[in-house]
Amino acid sequence: MTPITRDLPGAGVSAPAVSMVKQPAGTGSWPDRIVGGEGSSRWAVAIMGGFQRGGRWTVPRQFNAVTFWGGGELDLREAYFADREVVVNCVAIMGGMNVVVPPGVEVVVRGIGIMGGFDHTQEGVPGDPGAPRVIIQGFAFWGGVGVTRKLPKAERQRLKEERRQEKLERRRDGD
Repeated sequence: MTPITRDLPGAGVSAPAVSMVKQPAGTGSWPDRIVGGEGSSRWAVAIMGGFQRGGRWTVPRQFNAVTFWGGGELDLREAYFADREVVVNCVAIMGGMNVVVPPGVEVVVRGIGIMGGFDHTQEGVPGDPGAPRVIIQGFAFWGGVGVTRKLPKAERQRLKEERRQEKLERRRDGD
């Protein structure tokens, strides 16, 4: 038993306290979100099904996404990045994929579509200083890869609350 139990704490030693409250995601500044390392996962595959990657995860230097008769969504709005430049390789065969990026990220799309396509309506938008650069490349055959820009959910909620407060203040001032 000694080899199995030698790393356990002795009698009378209490376990460290663990908070059950979800901590906020740092300051949100770009340098804080480029963390290095390997990334949370390197692949996402959907065959006659779907996949989603979202929330707080670390995008590796190279991420591969494949859909075949399925769909996938990569949401980078709350993601951390292993490097200042990351490459997302997308292969969509009779399926689709959507990549959601936050404002401020520079996005470069280099895809080939055969009876399908790559869609990015805001090509050439410069990134914020220090923001990551996301290169989306790949192949779509009877399928598609789309890139959209959206505010992070927390930011959208904050703006919605600000508008609500302004509306209440205007009503109050008008009475």
